[in-house]
Amino acid sequence: MNRRELIRVAGGAAFAPLAARLLRAAPDGCPPLICPPKSWGKGCTGVSKGPAFCKRARFTSIPAEGEEWVEFSPPPCSKPHPRLLWSELSRRRNWIMARRVKDDLKRAYDKLLLKYDDYDKRSLQYQAWIHQFYCHGTAKQASVHTTWDFLPWHRAFLYFHERILADACGNADFRLPVWDWENDIYLPEFYDKLGLPSFLTGGYGRVLQPNPCETSPPVLQAWLSSVNFRCFCGGPTDCPRAFAGPHAAVHGVVVAGAMSNFATAAADPCFYAHHASVDRFWRFWLNHYKGYKRPGHWLNRSYFLYDERQQLVRIRTWQLLDECRLGYTYATDPAVHLPEFQIFPVTGDVWARPFSLLSTVIELMLGTLCLRGATDETLLEVGKNVAAGNGDSRLPSLPTRIRCQFPTDEFVDGQSYQLYIDGKREPIKKPATLGDFSFFGHDTDACKDTLIISKIDSEFVGGLSRILGSRDQPALGLNGPEVLRRTVAFGEISGFEILYAPTALDIGKRKIQQLGLSF
Repeated sequence: MNRRELIRVAGGAAFAPLAARLLRAAPDGCPPLICPPKSWGKGCTGVSKGPAFCKRARFTSIPAEGEEWVEFSPPPCSKPHPRLLWSELSRRRNWIMARRVKDDLKRAYDKLLLKYDDYDKRSLQYQAWIHQFYCHGTAKQASVHTTWDFLPWHRAFLYFHERILADACGNADFRLPVWDWENDIYLPEFYDKLGLPSFLTGGYGRVLQPNPCETSPPVLQAWLSSVNFRCFCGGPTDCPRAFAGPHAAVHGVVVAGAMSNFATAAADPCFYAHHASVDRFWRFWLNHYKGYKRPGHWLNRSYFLYDERQQLVRIRTWQLLDECRLGYTYATDPAVHLPEFQIFPVTGDVWARPFSLLSTVIELMLGTLCLRGATDETLLEVGKNVAAGNGDSRLPSLPTRIRCQFPTDEFVDGQSYQLYIDGKREPIKKPATLGDFSFFGHDTDACKDTLIISKIDSEFVGGLSRILGSRDQPALGLNGPEVLRRTVAFGEISGFEILYAPTALDIGKRKIQQLGLSF
């Protein structure tokens, strides 16, 4: 097989830039390019990755030329059934319900992998091909990850996948369980035991790196908080913020492996539990920001997907906005408080005046602490610790969004990288982390820049205080498996926003004066 064929196997001509980086020898112990017997397994891991699948999709468009399709009509359902949370199913009192869900899910995925032919449109292989096709983009449309199609398309994809699973397990009331990673960042045990399908070839085994910080409350606030529809949902050519944050972190850092690559993500069964969580947050966002105008052209966007009878169906965005009409619901919303945040922009001028930046951050944190009910005695104790050049664990975390423009050829998909502040002349012993990120599917120009959804906390205050206390200036650095302590020019930061409650800054300044603190 020549190089061109290998690139096509790894993801198609549109995916060639990333595929070319992945076409290295597979690690020892990985299955060869010939198709192994169908089975579940752990897969093999390694940064070097061979071709994604041992077979190639036979379609180049959906619908194919001359293929018939039908318009979507909502299912006849008198009462929607809930998608259950894995964190609830893991509780001992729910073991009977959990056993039923696991049995249905195992029976269904066994059928999708072991019983259906790979070219059966209901098979797990075909489902992965569909996701691969829509995520790479075509001459007629951009990738669904880089535009406002991201959220509605994935809702539609999950909906039809759920119908296929329900048909395969013989339970019409079956609904996808949700990996509610904001409650439990660890991969649900079911998927760990199930493993990965054998049609994956190359180093696509999971590399589990659970980090609760990736889905902590301040990160969720920074991810969701919006001033208009376009912020979170994107636009015709704008990458949605929904793609970044916890969504990308779970793909590229928490699970990694097959999940860190557009071509293979939907081959991992945990993909569907993860995106059910993203869908749940989108439901929460839609309900919270009801007043935001939804563009008419977006409402009429249409997508083609296959149902449990292998019938091609066209469904439009407006038909997807009420999940109850699709026959499912979520029993509870995520516990995220979303006030009308104000934004403090850290511009180049602000960064050049680090003492002023530190003072403002402390004012914001003490004001936020006061709003949460802290007494003057507590504020004084915390303030004195900070004034002495130390952090304090009682300082609240502030939601932060940092947009960076790094050359993607320096990075490897599925690997975790860290942005931090350090001394310009002399590195400090414990650099203050600004945020972690992963390059998941950044092969397209539309999303070449990276949005780090993070938080700043006492570690940031303590680190910046130590740098200034040693008469040094703060500098940005980057750390990762193949990038070790690389200096980052502030010009590579195209946006740095600290979110705070509207009155926090004024309250913080007033309290600092009242308590006689100085920084």
